[in-house]
Amino acid sequence: MKYGVNDKPKPLEMLGYALQWFCVMIPTVLVLAGVVSKLHYDDAGMQTVYTQKMFFLTGLALVVQVFWGHKMPVMIGPASVLLVGILSSRNASIDAIYTAIALGGLMLIPLSFGRVFNVIQKVITPRIIIVILMLVALSLAPLVLKLSLGIGQVSAFKSFAFSLSLAFAVMFLGAKLPGAWKSMSMFFGVVAGALAYWAIFGMPPGDAPDAYKWGDLWNNLFIRPEFDMNVIPAFILCFLALFVNEVGSVYAVGALIGEKGLAEKGRRALRTTGAFNFLSGSCGVIGQVDFSTSPGVIAATGCASKYPVALMGLLVVACALVPQSIAVLHLVPQEVMGAVLFYVLAAQFASGIQMAVKEKSVVRAEDGLVIGLPVMAAICIAFAPAEFFDSMPALARPILGNGFTAGCVLALILEHIVCRRRA
Repeated sequence: MKYGVNDKPKPLEMLGYALQWFCVMIPTVLVLAGVVSKLHYDDAGMQTVYTQKMFFLTGLALVVQVFWGHKMPVMIGPASVLLVGILSSRNASIDAIYTAIALGGLMLIPLSFGRVFNVIQKVITPRIIIVILMLVALSLAPLVLKLSLGIGQVSAFKSFAFSLSLAFAVMFLGAKLPGAWKSMSMFFGVVAGALAYWAIFGMPPGDAPDAYKWGDLWNNLFIRPEFDMNVIPAFILCFLALFVNEVGSVYAVGALIGEKGLAEKGRRALRTTGAFNFLSGSCGVIGQVDFSTSPGVIAATGCASKYPVALMGLLVVACALVPQSIAVLHLVPQEVMGAVLFYVLAAQFASGIQMAVKEKSVVRAEDGLVIGLPVMAAICIAFAPAEFFDSMPALARPILGNGFTAGCVLALILEHIVCRRRA
């Protein structure tokens, strides 16, 4: 690693690394904000308000986590597992849904103090961390594919070919650029990729700039609490999955960069995540979780400093305060976003392989199956047809309807029960 957790890169490099993190995080935030806001609102202005609130809370959570939470270079963003709860509660009111999310956030805080956390700490072995690193890359593959195929403005094949070519170009830049310029490879890829796409295929359609009104934000800043017992149980299961995701992300990054005291870092991270999920639910937006894609960015850039992540958080907050910037970000072609995620997730998967070699985690055939079976299960779930999810019991969807969560559960069963090493 060129920079450790507490090292401060030079100003130009700091900005470059921050922009790299920004380019990786923004596609996920924009896509999830777009999906959820369109579920709730038909009005383009209210959809922008939803995205604006999500940007502000996400950026603020990043800064708080870096300086007072886990204090590591871990990216945070909207929790896709909570989308499962929202989809299973479509008949409930918006206030009821986000009251349940706020309550789920509160539930995480006492769990960080209890014995449950000690149990989680013991079960997350190096093989489990390797599985987590690989599962994230595979469970996000459908999102990468969706982005890479575009929105129908050009043929799917041309869109995918463009994304794949841009991913290779970003990898080439990262390998060839010297010094501080190396830290700008993904940012250069986004800018050059967007310009190239517009030159070849034309500008994508965008929302009218006058659709946003500041009054919409202030009138819809907070929800009115509504306790619906038909909704709350589904979100309790979602937050149990989020608990595992949160702790797994912290341990995955900590193991990659060799951090000590991960138990206490994990506890602080969980409390911070719980607090911001409560705040997000109170504001009527989906809650956050630490992203397991962070090791991919660290592996791709060679920088484990926490300060660029904090600067990236401030950039995200700045975007929230300037709604027009969100409209500009929406103009970046989906194929370009897909290319960046393609590159980062490839680096993420590679870091899992690298860790398996470093830790000598695969010695027996059973050790390989502990990794291989969850990975195969995640692939099947990620690309399963809609009928599979429609036929699934509602209470099982937060676990079995998410490739990442289902893979983690299967890996834990294999590691500690089926293939457990005996003394």
